[in-house]
This record gives sequence, structure tokens and C-alpha cells, in this order.
Amino acid sequence: MTSLEHLDLRGNNLEGTIHTELGLLKEFTHLLLGHNNFSSTIPATMGDLNSLRYLSLEQNKLGGTISSQFLNLDLLIYLDVANNNLEGTIPTQFGKFSGMTHLLLGDNNFVGSIPSELKNLPSLSVLSVENNDFNGTVSFPCFRDDLNFTFDENEVIKDCITDAPTPSPTITSSPSAVSSHAPTIMRRFSSTGNCLLSLFDIGR
Repeated sequence: MTSLEHLDLRGNNLEGTIHTELGLLKEFTHLLLGHNNFSSTIPATMGDLNSLRYLSLEQNKLGGTISSQFLNLDLLIYLDVANNNLEGTIPTQFGKFSGMTHLLLGDNNFVGSIPSELKNLPSLSVLSVENNDFNGTVSFPCFRDDLNFTFDENEVIKDCITDAPTPSPTITSSPSAVSSHAPTIMRRFSSTGNCLLSLFDIGR
């Protein structure tokens, strides 16, 4: 059992807490527990899963904050914790996940600013933070036309950095389905010359 690499239990109406013993399964690369009724907090022992690449915890009832132990998952490329009751701030150390492609944090109770360190993630293609309590300014290079960034219902200003001699992104609102279990992502860009898009929270 300790050599198990892939566990998919999504959509089974499982409830209770996520067992801390999962942290003993060091060979896990895929841990998919989304669309259940798990409650309590994300076990800190998940930070011991050093081989983990895909972590799906969306659509549960998980609360608490993201443990600092969680930041040991250096190989993580897909993280979905959307639609829970998570709170606190997003650790700036998320900027070290150089292979991260999908970071889905929407529909929680996160506060504070979106770490500017996220702009240093070269592989990031989807960043979803909608329906939280974020505020402040988040900056990404204007040449990141490949980045789907949704931040509705936050007091956030998106400011595109123009430090690279590249054309402005094409304006589009075409939806892009991340996966069958992830929220639909809308690509949103400003039509103004300075690539500035301001959206203030009017619904919370």
C-alpha cells in the first residue's frame, strides 16, 4: 500500500476528516479527493508527500489555513482547493513552485493580497482566485497572454507589467475548461493601453 501512486476518490460523498496517515504514502503523485464532504482542516502531514504533483481538494467543507508544511511539495503542478472554507493569507512561498500550471483558490475566505511572487511562476497557465476577500494590486507581465486569471468579487487591481518589448494581449472572453472537475476559467484582459483593469467588490 505504501507504493500507491494514484488515488482518485472524487465525487463519492465521503465525509469526516482527511486522515493524517495519508502522509505516510510517500509515493503519491496524484491525490484527488474533490467533490466530497470532507471537513475540518487539511492535514499538515500532506506536506510529507514529496512526490505529489496533483492535489485535488475542491468542493469540500475544509477550513483553516494552508499549513506551512504544505510548502514542502516542490513538485506540485496542479492545486485545486476551490469551494471550501479556507481562510488566512496565501503564502508568498507559493512563488517557489516553478512547475505549477494550475492554481485554483476560488470561493474561499482568503484575505490579504495576492502574492506578487506568483508572477515568477513560468509555467502558470491558470490562476483562479474569485470570490475571496483579497485586496491590493497584483502584477503580471503583459506578455503573459497564456495566463487565464479570474479574480471576480475581490477588491483587486490587475496591473500588467510592461517591462518586456512584446505586444499587448488580445482581448478575449472565451471560456476555457480547466478540467471536468475544475471551474470554468474566463480569460480577462483590459482594453486600455496601460493594461490596467480595476474591479472593485460590490457583492460582499
